[in-house]
Amino acid sequence: MNQQPGSPGLMQETAFNNALAAALSLRRQDWRGNPDAVISERTGVLGENRLRPDLLVSSPEAYPIVVEVEWGEPAIADARQRLGKRVVGSDFPVRSAVAVGAPVETRRWSAAQLEQELLAGHVSMRYAVLSANIRGDEPDRELNDADVTRWPPQGYVTGSVEDLACLCEYATAPPSLVSEVSQRVASHIKFITAYLHPSILRQRAVGAETVREIAHGLGQEGEQQGLRLACCIWLTSLRLQDELAAQSQSLRQAGLQSVNQLRNAAPTRLLTDDAVRYQWDKILSVNYGAIFNTARKSLHIHLPTDTSTSALTELGDLAKDITLLRLGNRIDFAGELFPKLLEDREETAAHYTLPETAELLAGLAVERISLADWADAASVGQLRIADMACGTGALLRAAYRHIRRRHESAGGAAQGFHKAMMEQGITGLDINPLATHMTASGLSSYEIATEYHTSNIATAAVPGGLTGSLELLISEQLTDVLGQTTSDAAATQERPSIIPVPHQSQHLVIQNPPYLRARGGRRMFDVTGIQEPERLRSEKRLGKIRSQLRQEGDEITDGQAGLGADFSALAHRKLLPGGVFATVLPLTAAHAESWAGFRRAIEREYRDITAIAFTADESAMMSADTYMNEMLLLATKRDAPKPAEEENGVFCVNLSVPPGSLSEAFWYVKLITEAGQSEGNYGTIFQGERIGSWAKTATPEPGFPWFTLGMRNHELAAAVAELFQGRLYSPTDRQLWDFGIGFTTLGQLADIGPTHDLIGHPRGGDGRGAFTFDPIDPRDIPIYPALWAANADTQTRITVQPTHSGQPAANNPDQDTNLLNMLSQRSDLFISRNLRMTSQAIAMARTVGIMMGGRIWTDKRMMGGRAWTSLQIGDDAVKASLAIWCNSTLGLIIRVAYAQTTQPGRATMQINALGGFPVPGFAADTPAGEHARAVATANFDELAGLELQPVSYAFADDNRKRIDAVALDMLGLGGNADAARVLDSLRSLWCREPAVHGGNRDLLQQLGLRT
Repeated sequence: MNQQPGSPGLMQETAFNNALAAALSLRRQDWRGNPDAVISERTGVLGENRLRPDLLVSSPEAYPIVVEVEWGEPAIADARQRLGKRVVGSDFPVRSAVAVGAPVETRRWSAAQLEQELLAGHVSMRYAVLSANIRGDEPDRELNDADVTRWPPQGYVTGSVEDLACLCEYATAPPSLVSEVSQRVASHIKFITAYLHPSILRQRAVGAETVREIAHGLGQEGEQQGLRLACCIWLTSLRLQDELAAQSQSLRQAGLQSVNQLRNAAPTRLLTDDAVRYQWDKILSVNYGAIFNTARKSLHIHLPTDTSTSALTELGDLAKDITLLRLGNRIDFAGELFPKLLEDREETAAHYTLPETAELLAGLAVERISLADWADAASVGQLRIADMACGTGALLRAAYRHIRRRHESAGGAAQGFHKAMMEQGITGLDINPLATHMTASGLSSYEIATEYHTSNIATAAVPGGLTGSLELLISEQLTDVLGQTTSDAAATQERPSIIPVPHQSQHLVIQNPPYLRARGGRRMFDVTGIQEPERLRSEKRLGKIRSQLRQEGDEITDGQAGLGADFSALAHRKLLPGGVFATVLPLTAAHAESWAGFRRAIEREYRDITAIAFTADESAMMSADTYMNEMLLLATKRDAPKPAEEENGVFCVNLSVPPGSLSEAFWYVKLITEAGQSEGNYGTIFQGERIGSWAKTATPEPGFPWFTLGMRNHELAAAVAELFQGRLYSPTDRQLWDFGIGFTTLGQLADIGPTHDLIGHPRGGDGRGAFTFDPIDPRDIPIYPALWAANADTQTRITVQPTHSGQPAANNPDQDTNLLNMLSQRSDLFISRNLRMTSQAIAMARTVGIMMGGRIWTDKRMMGGRAWTSLQIGDDAVKASLAIWCNSTLGLIIRVAYAQTTQPGRATMQINALGGFPVPGFAADTPAGEHARAVATANFDELAGLELQPVSYAFADDNRKRIDAVALDMLGLGGNADAARVLDSLRSLWCREPAVHGGNRDLLQQLGLRT
């Protein structure tokens, strides 16, 4: 704080800093009682000139943090000057500084009042965090602007002393440093593996088998990848060994040696595998089985001694280097390293939760946990949290951190509940022993001096025809495979092999489950080492479990939705009433018809439902390298199902700027929580700049798509909600116009045709269906034409010609019956099921048959196919009305809101979803219905001949705008200049949505979103 003379009667600047330091020091157990943890106004502690920072927050395990304060605006300039300076008596520079703006009105308070209000959390201050891109082991240098990152980039955030404490904790490990260290570690591990692999293989008798056993034991098929992960496990185990040797009283008494002690005792000063195994056996005698069982088993007895010694020694040095970087347990080795070490995440559908996603989801989830006294360690220790597809444990670690934070900020100390949480409170299950190793290792490191003797972190079985954690859908306990297979590996205390997980026992279930469906060549339970008969048994068993659940009335699980729905059903079974469900899911869960039962169950069985999507671009992922749109879902389990009269409601948050660090994710928790408590149904979220929007969405009926999730613009979301109610809404002046015709569903107007696999298959395909199809030969007139494929080059008008010619399939049982059935469902009206908006121009088409020489040579009725589904309607006027409406901007807005947009730029509808697709009731026997049909009939021939641009270019397509004018007339709003103006505005807003433009460079440039 700038030291300016204080005015008479006003608080001196040093008094505020001293009071702030006193209040801050009480927020964490490591700071309480340590006079050097948080100091204020101490001269001579910083830099060569021994500067005096306003506050200095430091601990032996982390980088020092400077806090600089000014009245009013945050002290950005002062904080910037502190970066790179070194604390006197230390070799470590200041990497981060928090600039604080103190409330001006507090200058008139007494010291007693300020102290009281700070401790109560009633003083709201402004914060900005500055971080320097420097390493602790590099020499001092002058920092330039490129070296310094500010968060938020503009403005500031506002919070209490507790928020300042959190910012100081997060700032000790800036994202750039964490990313850099993890990249260096990953590169080093790959280098070690590069010589480890061939060295093992040179042992001709046992080398190849040794490599396979190590890889398969870690659930990996690739040998090099298996060895990389083994090295990662040895590294984390050596680091943990060092921590235990320093802090565990019983292990010190047992003679546990650190890595350095082992090396100093060895004649060669190298780490041998026998010496390491001996030390790990000592650790296993206390327990830590979920960690060291895996490590010990992967340190295979047939590894060549010279190679293993070299690898372990290098990893020991690497562990020491990491410790010297002073990241403590703040670096998530699993979350940061695994995306850099694994190569088959897409094939195995393994979704490693990004640290920022874990922080955001866990923060929101723990905020919902109701506990009478967060300061009471016994009460906290009785909490039950579970992740039954825990992966590397990112979500469990994040949840633990938030529980610990709430306990410490209330005055407690985490040592008081750590043992209870590790032994009984935390359940972490996965089919991969590597995952459970990382989970247990990360959780143990938070309170390394506090020993525990059992845990519910375990490896679940798939081989043998089982389903891993999903066995718990019908069971209340699970066998720990790792505990069984390693019980004879050493003379150690065996950890429990039976893991209890009773129904309705958990306060929080948090997860990022596998999403796999048995489609597209993927097979469920296709894990390393499993034989096909076993895999089929597991698949069959899951089918029986699903069937049993459905018989019991459980709508959540559905074979079409995939394993994500199964794990959601598992969470529901295990949660207590009042418990919190927090999960990462594919965005299809909010939109797809196959997830309708899931949505109905969530709406019925849970309250305070919050769904969060990222709308930035395809690089804004929630899980590492999935390249798919995902969502976060949080909900609190009801004591009893929702009353029928209660409105269906989902709080949908769309983040256009996803969190880029843990501190940002922490602040997003605050902002989203505040938005959820806001009045009104729509709004924006700001953090220095606009970072997102929110909408409280009331769905028309249970299970209906959560249509505002994924929309960036909240004003468009408000308009879409009104469209579903049959009204045109103007966000700018809050005007409403009722359509002259009510809404119904496509299934009420049309008989929806068969799926392509019933109709037939392209030549060389899988042989399904009644016909074999070939592209139409322009020299022939087909007997059995079909609108099989989408063609962006030729299908640019509402009326189209067939694309394929069919022949009765050979060797098809009941050929005549199947063929006649398919022919009976021919039509001249078709809907696109997988609309690619950035290239395709039409969403619904009328067919005219084969046109040659200006004449129509065939019946206009034809079969559908993979891209197009036939709609049978007897009234040509209704067909014309639907074709015009579904190709209008208003119809397309509803299409995208109703469809699934997992892939940006596409609007896909599953066949079963077509029946519920909302459309105006054009068949209504009312004056409004007659008017709509008459307008459509009068204009159809003109509109059908218009050349249309791809759907995403509607903002610049005059022909699309002509269709829009007719659509308004059909709805009774023809000639209404205000309604036309509103439609122009909605068209522009809609085209700017990421789901519509799909990140297409040309579109972005034309929209002015990219130069």
